[in-house]
Amino acid sequence: MEPDNRSPFPDTICIVGHTPTVFLTDGHDEDFSIWHGDGILDIDCGCGSMKAAHRRLACLRLDDMAEFYVGGVGEGTS
Repeated sequence: MEPDNRSPFPDTICIVGHTPTVFLTDGHDEDFSIWHGDGILDIDCGCGSMKAAHRRLACLRLDDMAEFYVGGVGEGTS
């Protein structure tokens, strides 16, 4: 996935993972967060990468699109 990718389905938001958001933002020095693209949301915040200090678990509540996080350097922030 690339930062300029868009959803292949009109009027649909695709929620994806497997590509850590840090590869889309180059934000290596900040806690990883959900990436918002053109009809695409990437929720992979690197939780499975034991070497990334800013990795964390991201949760997206679909009812209102609220974001919640566990882990990272700024533990407890959302």
